[in-house]
Amino acid sequence: MTGKSNGVMKGEDLAGGQVDGYRSTGQSPGENLVDVKEMARILNVAVSWLYERTRLNQIPHLKLGKYIRFNPREVLAFYRQNRSTQETA
Repeated sequence: MTGKSNGVMKGEDLAGGQVDGYRSTGQSPGENLVDVKEMARILNVAVSWLYERTRLNQIPHLKLGKYIRFNPREVLAFYRQNRSTQETA
């Protein structure tokens, strides 16, 4: 499924790809952050898969105390960059 909502592409799937370790450290104030459930929905992956990738620092995320938040644009851009790197390797 592909569609746009707030500039975020829906239905992107990371499940088949391996991404290098990365953890976002800087979010601009006012950026739209989403929680684990929403990011899993956007990526069409299981919540447990997303928690595992954040635990291993393999996907851009921000920890706010006990809360994990994602910038969907940053996650999708990171995935696209790593996907093209893997396809050429």
